Amino acid sequence: MNEQTLFKVGVFAIILDDQERVLWCLRNDMELWNLPGGALEGGETPQEGVIREVHEETGLEVEVVQLTGVYTNTQHDNISFTFLCKVIGGEITKTAETRDWKYYRNRETPANTSPAQVARVNDYFQERNHVHVEKHRHMSSRELLKNLGLL
Repeated sequence: MNEQTLFKVGVFAIILDDQERVLWCLRNDMELWNLPGGALEGGETPQEGVIREVHEETGLEVEVVQLTGVYTNTQHDNISFTFLCKVIGGEITKTAETRDWKYYRNRETPANTSPAQVARVNDYFQERNHVHVEKHRHMSSRELLKNLGLL
């Protein structure tokens, strides 16, 4: 019998303001800054999932501009899609999932920012006209928070 591993699928949005600062959200469940996003639900395309997740976490309505990266982490059996998204409506607000939000310049995020997601943003700024595909082996968010004494 073949053992089959199902990957968890994550979808995340890079949202830029008019100064090309990136929108980051402070999660409610842990002291961690993240790109708006989360898990894909059954029956959704990655594009539909990122639009839903951004709205759930920020109150913003967005449209997908382009796929910027596809990342796999076989250690945690997940694959993540990162999209550049454009705000088309709504109003940014704190939600049940996000207690704060802020736009940061690239490479100026707080120390308690998801390392994998910082790498995705850096990839976008370095390769704007290409889709970045990579197998990640970055420090996990939980490891980062433990190192910072926040967990």
